[in-house]
Amino acid sequence: MTRTSIYLDAQATEKPRPQALAAITHHLTHGFGNPSATAHDRGRSALARLENARSIVASHLGACTDGVIFCSGASEANNLFLKSLVQPGGSFVASAIEHKSVLQPGEAFSQIGTRFLTCDVDTDGRVDLDDLRRKLIGADTVVSIMHANNETGVIQPIRDIAEVCRDHGAILHVDAAQTVGKIPVSLEKLGADALTVSGHKFGGPVGSGALIVKPDLIRSLVPLIIGGGQEAGIRAGTTPIALIAGMSSALDAAIAEMKSSANRMLSYRDTLMAGVQDLPGFFVNGTMDERLACNFSGGFEGVDANLLMRQVPTLQMSAGSACTTGRASSHVLEAMGVSEARRRASLRLSISWSTSKADIAEAIHVLRTVVPRLSDRASSA
Repeated sequence: MTRTSIYLDAQATEKPRPQALAAITHHLTHGFGNPSATAHDRGRSALARLENARSIVASHLGACTDGVIFCSGASEANNLFLKSLVQPGGSFVASAIEHKSVLQPGEAFSQIGTRFLTCDVDTDGRVDLDDLRRKLIGADTVVSIMHANNETGVIQPIRDIAEVCRDHGAILHVDAAQTVGKIPVSLEKLGADALTVSGHKFGGPVGSGALIVKPDLIRSLVPLIIGGGQEAGIRAGTTPIALIAGMSSALDAAIAEMKSSANRMLSYRDTLMAGVQDLPGFFVNGTMDERLACNFSGGFEGVDANLLMRQVPTLQMSAGSACTTGRASSHVLEAMGVSEARRRASLRLSISWSTSKADIAEAIHVLRTVVPRLSDRASSA
């Protein structure tokens, strides 16, 4: 009997962890309070909980507490840092496979006199370090490279990239939305100047996130939102203490379970791939060597990904990333040199802390049932 649904789109958003839900519920029912209202005990207690959450995030991510700026998620954090540090007349360099919340600001910067350049990636999806070096020209250069790609799961050599940036006097921002809670992430150890964090990517609530910066860059941040002075004057608005507590609790749990979760997800992904790799036209996008254990990017050549998803509504997955599904062809796969035929056929299946062995078995059964039929139909068309 077919199950109701199999959720394999965790890179779009993870299922909230029980620890996050418990923290959110507690703060909405018993621990509510405005951290800015310190004239009474409830406000002071809320402020203490806020700073405790800030300390948890800082300790897990190799940062100082003053460098943790809570915000609504990765897109806001990316915009906050880049719009603060990228200057007219300076240079901004990003990889060709960055999230749109990095690439679209880059395009906007180019309209105000900033040199905006994108560096190439190879067919495995890794940044071309030689091309990055060629693009690091001029003063006042900011570089933004994601830690792991949101479509392919390919992990970038950030330490090597950081060394290149240091050699050229460039500032390095790393979008770590896809890696925090999945692999070790440390601002200090990566050699980055700033990190972006998104709570719902590791089992926290949607609407929670943070920008993590080195102490010497805090004064360089220019608020996107003004009129309140929260977050040390960098991000105005009443602090959503329940969301922040949920995110820090989820991060605690994700870090504690990281090694066992990675091993389990890797086993599940290998089982999934082994179960479908003999189907017609099977292919994989990007390298399997340096890749998040939760990710499979690939498909079945000749089988349109969107058609396949319509045929298997119980199998919840993506064609590309959640930010590009249903729109133009993936800019990530195009930059990697993936053929148009494979881009049309490409799927992203991503496993989470909540995925079960039964989910994987059912996914294999569904794909083995439907893919051959669609492949035969495409061949006879």
